[in-house]
Amino acid sequence: MSTKQNKAVVCRFIDEAYNKRNLNVGDELLATNVVLHISNSDIEGNEGWKQYASVFLSGFSDIIISVKDTIAEGDKVVASWTCHPDS
Repeated sequence: MSTKQNKAVVCRFIDEAYNKRNLNVGDELLATNVVLHISNSDIEGNEGWKQYASVFLSGFSDIIISVKDTIAEGDKVVASWTCHPDS
């Protein structure tokens, strides 16, 4: 995939998983050996991410995530985003 396509996948993943609360999107979009670098921890694998996201969304049930910027090189994508209450 091109870097543009990779960025689109990351934005779709964030929107569907966090804003629409569809954790099954990880089954479609995440590689089986995915490693997500979130804050100061690494989340490994789709099941590890689902556990993390489940806890995160339980604690912040009214948030919306807005992607501010994405940077891609090769098959790596970095997203800068903010959280805010759903209004």
